[in-house]
Amino acid sequence: MGNGRQECHVNTVAIGSVTYRLRLGQADLFRLPPVTPHVHVLSGTAWVTAGGKDFVLEVGQTASFDPSRIATFISPLRHGPLLVEAKGEIHSSPRRAVINWWKRTARRIWITIRQARGALP
Repeated sequence: MGNGRQECHVNTVAIGSVTYRLRLGQADLFRLPPVTPHVHVLSGTAWVTAGGKDFVLEVGQTASFDPSRIATFISPLRHGPLLVEAKGEIHSSPRRAVINWWKRTARRIWITIRQARGALP
């Protein structure tokens, strides 16, 4: 979003830790992925919105949120780029996540078909 200068570099291990290094321009907004609860500001000033509450983080400050339960957004507060690092842990394999996604999707399709046939309310 914003002025097109948003950059995101991801360093991921299948099971273990994940790190996002984000460079956000003045009009950019980034939603934290659910696996990254820890945010560290490397340069600039961050405006973080989590669960309807706003927080300001200065250079060197770190904060922890729960983006798996509430939407967490980051954007620059002042002029100039914002550089932040978001870290977290992956507790299950990507394969397991894909299997679970397919199960949920298949169930939704099954329910939709049953509703279309009048078998479900």
